[in-house]
Amino acid sequence: MNAVRPERWERIRAVTAISVSLAVAALIHGMTLPLLSLILERHGADETTIGINVTAQYLSVFLAAPFVSPLLRRFGPASMIFWGLVASVGVFIALPAYVDVYVWFGLRLVLGIALSFLWIAGEAWVCHIAEQRSLGRTVAVYATVISIGFALGPALLAWIGTEGWAPFLVCAGLMAAAAVPMAWFRRGAPRLEGRPSASLLRFVALAPVMMTVYLVFSGADAVMLTFLPIYGTGAGLPEWQAISLLSVLALGVIISQPPIGWLADHMNGMLLMFFMVALMALSTATLPLGIAHTPWNIVIMLGFGAAMGGVYTVSLAMMGRRFRGPDLGQAATVRSILFCVGALLLPPVSGVAIDWFGPDGLSVSLTVMLLAVLPLPLVGLFRRWIA
Repeated sequence: MNAVRPERWERIRAVTAISVSLAVAALIHGMTLPLLSLILERHGADETTIGINVTAQYLSVFLAAPFVSPLLRRFGPASMIFWGLVASVGVFIALPAYVDVYVWFGLRLVLGIALSFLWIAGEAWVCHIAEQRSLGRTVAVYATVISIGFALGPALLAWIGTEGWAPFLVCAGLMAAAAVPMAWFRRGAPRLEGRPSASLLRFVALAPVMMTVYLVFSGADAVMLTFLPIYGTGAGLPEWQAISLLSVLALGVIISQPPIGWLADHMNGMLLMFFMVALMALSTATLPLGIAHTPWNIVIMLGFGAAMGGVYTVSLAMMGRRFRGPDLGQAATVRSILFCVGALLLPPVSGVAIDWFGPDGLSVSLTVMLLAVLPLPLVGLFRRWIA
């Protein structure tokens, strides 16, 4: 049997370290949105207020964006991930000490800056070190590990509960543990040196279909994390079961990654993205029929998760093929900005829709948004210059 080449072994170690660290961040992400939403609801906040509070966690990327490319060039992605994890520990210690919608707005702003450094650096690093011929499969491995973390988040929250300091101390402890391997990797990680070839806004114009679909993906993700547990409990499910539906969604992401990664290396990305968006829309449209009924709610969440994970993996692989070097940091920053724009816009809209039309406003708002972008991958397929 041939020995693994040193450069390939180094690549495997780096992808593993990135994936594990970001998996912890995903676990915390999966815990934080439902945890904070349920606590705010318990303290009398309505859905619209909860949706607005969520926006603080995503506004932060606009503050962080101008500094990302210089930091990637100067310190490298490993250092950015390390300090993002350290800052997050402090936020999770402060959150339970000040349960107030206005204080939490500020704390979630700081948390959002830390997490944006994590995600931008992680995505750029993975795409930078992956081989082009297996980029889709490498990204799928990264997405699988992250999805496992995301799946464990709601399950861990359902086990720990939402009362007291316990869930916050668990979050802080996990973030501190994830910082340990990144501290070791800080010296050897690449710095993505050089200057990007265009401004941030120009990168949206360079890949408009990929970026627009990713924006809607981000909004759907934030809406589900914020309102699905509330939707489930309103439909008659016990709280633990409503929270656990988020883990079912994440399970759908996990099981879809191996075939999606292979397909991303062997078929047109635009066509694959079209099928993923279509499946997301079908899942959200049928949600009112199955939310209160097992196993239909499980089937719907598995389908939605598989499609949502597919959109993430395919779009990231497309970014890795389209951009290289310092442009990767710039493109990853734009993805992070668009993720936050989607997460800023759609949760308040869905919250208002729920207040106006009842619980099924969640399904209506998501389905309309997904159907609006469904034709875009087909346009990109036939007009390759805007892909």
